[in-house]
Amino acid sequence: TEVNLKGGEKKLYELLLSRLDTSLVNVYKRFGKALKEKRVAASDDSTDNALLHYKTLTARKIPAKLVPLMKRNLAVGLLDRELEIMKGVREKGQPYLTFNDKIPSATTANKLLTAAIANIDETMTLFGSGHYFYKYLQARRVILESQLPPTSFPAFANAQNVDKNIKEQNEFLRNNNLIRKEALLRGLRLEPNMISTYVFLSSVYRNNRQPDSATYYQEKVVELLPNQGYVYYNLAMNYQSMKYADAQNRPAPHPKAIEYFEKAIEVEPTLNGAYITLANLYMGMDFDVANRKYAKAIPYVEKFVAPFEIKDKEFIKQGSTKIQQGSTPFTNP
Repeated sequence: TEVNLKGGEKKLYELLLSRLDTSLVNVYKRFGKALKEKRVAASDDSTDNALLHYKTLTARKIPAKLVPLMKRNLAVGLLDRELEIMKGVREKGQPYLTFNDKIPSATTANKLLTAAIANIDETMTLFGSGHYFYKYLQARRVILESQLPPTSFPAFANAQNVDKNIKEQNEFLRNNNLIRKEALLRGLRLEPNMISTYVFLSSVYRNNRQPDSATYYQEKVVELLPNQGYVYYNLAMNYQSMKYADAQNRPAPHPKAIEYFEKAIEVEPTLNGAYITLANLYMGMDFDVANRKYAKAIPYVEKFVAPFEIKDKEFIKQGSTKIQQGSTPFTNP
């Protein structure tokens, strides 16, 4: 948490600043301004950032009591990027990274993750290896590293041998998943109570088509975030990937998948993906026609399309109003 000075502490702060010569006071002001404007490290501004000004100040003779105050506020700024990227994972159990509540492209994600990792490295240097928070920072760093997009991807080099190309790409993805899994397990050993570790481990095992392991880690997420629809949705997705047969030994929707999709809707009624996934589950194309539950699927499809129908009606209403006013509502039919 950022250190906000009040009362006696503020007076002490002002006293400490009064002992600096004018040039250092100016550097300190630039330090505070850079922090406020989120120019924390070189990735934000290579010539005017809080970390640079901090190093300038601590290299000179300044009051010892000023250093820890600056250090803590700088650490808050350095960790802010990681906190923002991981917000959706930690608060909602989303198995993907976001930045400003948006999913970035692979190039942007790589840039943001690299900057966040560098900032964690600087924070670890600030605190030192003896600090109680050091191991936790190490775990955060490992988790971020596990999410770096692959640096290369095998192309379809031989147009005459599509099967070979697909095989090479699948092998690449399996190896990449293995690297991620090993990194995440290392993070788990460093800090066993991080939501993000369980979220990403479940996702890795799901991608590897290991639903039992994926379910084990997703249940950990449910324990930690019991009031988030997304965690039940992902748990249901794990059960959906498991083969299940009914009493007549016919392929059928897994009861646990249905249970947890419905729980996801109960917790978060606006989670549209759960409605359409449930509908598709009842209409599974690998089921015998006689075993498909179209009647059960219809209500979920209706709930899925309802928000879009409302938007369409609003759009049509706006269009009608514009027509009455003599303007054209559709610029690109």
